Amino acid sequence: MINFRAFKYIHYSLLIVTVLLVLIGVVSIYSAAYQITLETNAQVHYAMKQLAWACIGIFIFFVIIFYGYDGIYKLSYPLFLGNILLLVLVLVLGSVRHGSQRWLQFGGVLIQPSEFAKLTFVLALARYVSKNLMQNRSFMFVLKPLLLTFIPVILILQQPDLGTSLVFFPVFLSVIFVAGVNIRYLIKMSLV
Repeated sequence: MINFRAFKYIHYSLLIVTVLLVLIGVVSIYSAAYQITLETNAQVHYAMKQLAWACIGIFIFFVIIFYGYDGIYKLSYPLFLGNILLLVLVLVLGSVRHGSQRWLQFGGVLIQPSEFAKLTFVLALARYVSKNLMQNRSFMFVLKPLLLTFIPVILILQQPDLGTSLVFFPVFLSVIFVAGVNIRYLIKMSLV
């Protein structure tokens, strides 16, 4: 459910600082690209591209605020599954750059689903842990999210992208540790 009363909870000083930093970034990109692209006038293209992504980010910021915690909680599994489908789509239809098939191209825009997988994985893992916190004494409490971790890792390793895939295990261990899982389970898993 959309919560329009969320406007009174926005930290406007933080929003203003964020917008200022984005604008400084756009100006920096414009000036950095100026000498390189003087003949083609492409510095405007780079600055506008940065500004477009910044606008998308600010839009997502407001969507998250209006949706609230409960909305994000409910969307965590569908977002994770959607991202898994994007990772599979990369393997089938992905754009190859520098010997890796990591990107999906929509028109002139390239996206890298493995970057979104980090966020959707954290959301799905947090939902699982919060929903099953009372079972955190069992080994199955640890095994199920471990299997959840392997899905994006295996798909990302197929691209190949070792660096991104290695991010998932420390995140998994951190969330499980903060959930209060017995340290013996974590030691057993790390030995396997």
